[in-house]
Amino acid sequence: MSIANRDEAKRCREKGVEALRSGDRDKCVRFLEKSLRMYEDPDTQSLLQKVREGKDTTTSDAETSSKSSEASKATTASGGTPDGLRHRKADELAGKARTNKDGKSYTDEQNRLVQRVLRTEDYYQILGVDRNGNSTDVDATVKKAYRKLALKLHPDKNGAPGAEEAFKKVSKAFQCLSDEAKRRSYDQTGRDPEQSASASGRAGRADDFMTAQDIFDAFFGVPRQNSPFYAQHAQHQQQYRPQRASSTFTTCF
Repeated sequence: MSIANRDEAKRCREKGVEALRSGDRDKCVRFLEKSLRMYEDPDTQSLLQKVREGKDTTTSDAETSSKSSEASKATTASGGTPDGLRHRKADELAGKARTNKDGKSYTDEQNRLVQRVLRTEDYYQILGVDRNGNSTDVDATVKKAYRKLALKLHPDKNGAPGAEEAFKKVSKAFQCLSDEAKRRSYDQTGRDPEQSASASGRAGRADDFMTAQDIFDAFFGVPRQNSPFYAQHAQHQQQYRPQRASSTFTTCF
């Protein structure tokens, strides 16, 4: 659940309280229901139930519910009481972003995508592409699939554990399947023709990621000086690039 949705839910709840103040219970119900659709809050739910049942819900009750809800959220942020844990669990079930050991946030959906890619070895399955399509269809589908997955898995956007490795796997799959000769070799042997070069130990894990980042930058037209990894890896990349000069991806795009 995004912060924006939670803030909007708060505004809807406040409008519901205001409607209750003016005696318009129907309007109050509408705003409280809208608030709950955006963010499940026990205090808002309790207030809505009272209003629906026609109980003697006063303006003071509504304001107390609103303040209690805000206090519970503050407790959740500072972390640890039973109310805080209850709210945090509800947030996680609703898809609220969690945090990894480095402080980066990620959702359950992002984590599931990362784990799916990490479990998959076949390049076509990684990208979700039908290997039996004609050459033109495969080219277009590979590019479309890479665009979608690379944006979802880039470590700047996805903090789920293993996102960097999944990003690399998607990049390798794209590198192979977007090149007709490499794709033909892969179809015949089931092996990436670049694997033998990687197995020689010429490049390490950092080089693998720079290759993935280079592909990403080239595909999306990111100038090197604007790449978030450029400053960090510029010196290393300058040393490594002469070894890779023969394997640029001008044919991929």
